[in-house]
Parts: sequence; C-alpha cells; structure tokens
Amino acid sequence: MENLTSEIKLYSQYATSESWIRWYAKILPFKAKRTIKILKNYKNSDAVLLDVGCSTGLTLGFIAKEFKNVIGYDIDKKAIEVAKKRFERMGVKAKFILGDGEKIPLKNNSVDIVTSIEVFEHMNEPLKMLAEIHRVLKPDGILHITTANKLWPIEPHFHLLFLSYLPSGFADFYVRETKKGKGYGNIRLPTYSQFRRTVEKYFQVEDITLEVIRNYKKYDFERERGKIIILTAAVLNLLKKLKLRFLEKILLNLSLGWLFICRPKKK
Repeated sequence: MENLTSEIKLYSQYATSESWIRWYAKILPFKAKRTIKILKNYKNSDAVLLDVGCSTGLTLGFIAKEFKNVIGYDIDKKAIEVAKKRFERMGVKAKFILGDGEKIPLKNNSVDIVTSIEVFEHMNEPLKMLAEIHRVLKPDGILHITTANKLWPIEPHFHLLFLSYLPSGFADFYVRETKKGKGYGNIRLPTYSQFRRTVEKYFQVEDITLEVIRNYKKYDFERERGKIIILTAAVLNLLKKLKLRFLEKILLNLSLGWLFICRPKKK
C-alpha cells in the first residue's frame, strides 16, 4: 500500500488530493486483478497485449506479471518515462511507445488484446483511436475498454458531487476551489448510449458489466467497490429471475461505469 501511494504521488494529475491517492492505492490491486481475470476468460498469457493510455503503468504493472508480451502506449512523455523506471524497479519487462493515438506504430493485425481502461473519457477524438485499435488488432483479437458514467452523481476522478453535470468552465472552477486538482478540461464522461454507439462504429460489443457484478465473488468486485456491489448483485439476480429486463437496462444506464469486451468488425 505504501509503495503504491508513493508511486501515485510521483506522477498523477490527481495527486493534489490525498484522499484520492489513499483511495486509489487501496482499490488498484483489486481493479488490476479483476482486469486480468476478465482477460483470461478470452486469451492466455502468451497473448500480445497493448495497453492504450497506460500512463505511468500502474495497472499495467500488475498485468505484465501475468501476460508475457505487453506494450504500454501513451501520449504523455513524462508518464512513459516514469513507467519505464517503475518497471525497471519492479523487474518486469514491457515495451513502451509514445504517441498521440492517431497512428500507433505497430503492424496491422499484430496484437491479441488491447486494453483501454478509463481512457475513453480523456480522448479528444475517440473514433480515431478506435480506428487505430481496430487496425492493430488481429481478427480474433479483443478490446477490453471501460469508462465511467457522466450521470453518476459523484464524479469518479475527483469524487465531487455533480461535477460531470457542469459546463466546462464551472467544472474547472469547482475542481480548483476544492483543491482537488488543476481543472477538469481533459475529461468528457459519456452516457451509456454515447459510449456504446461510439465503440460500435468499429467493434461488436459484449457488455459484461452486469455479468461481473453478478459474479462479484469471482472478480473480488466487492473488495474493489464495497458492499453496494453485493446489494446490486442481489437486485440484478432478482430482476433476472423475474425477467424484468427493462429494469436491468435502467440500472445499466445508471451504473457507475461500464466494462466492454469488443471484437473487430470486418472491414
């Protein structure tokens, strides 16, 4: 926990908030393990894995212990430098690439897995990035992409009430005045329909959000997100038993965020 706290403090756009650092250091191992378990439902440890938006490699550090061929990709030069040093200290191998997402320097159909964990909301042009991910993925490859929900009342990056509801200028002011960060300009959280429609331009989407909640014990999801997950799973199982699919859809649209497994559409 202490090592993770220090690593997060070393470089993070949210490192001005001590409460956020403590919270993220606590949940990060569970979040990473959940991601690994999901990926292993589809691919084995020999798969070539590209992490788009790897930043300082906090999550990728856990993944690289389970998958043999990992590549970290990010637009932030300083973050890439920190990631390289971090991986050296950990004794974990990975390749890191600096780029803006518009042209990933990898061959067509060369990657088995792409992960993009809570990066979608930071993309200036998500369709360009998704097109590049589609290009580098093998025809039988998978994209695991996640994002948080604009409509969730407590904004997940800064933990401020209704922050994502505000116009950008007011949101920046809110973040600065609460001393949570320098601003909110690089975050654009989507609604469920916005997220899904965008990803479906290039991929067939398997939404595993509710499945992971229902099987929270398998993924240690309650340790990551708290007892609310146990209650939510009980409600979801009841709705499934009663075949109330429309209520499931309402809960899905109001979820904290979403987990997709995506397969490339044929060109």
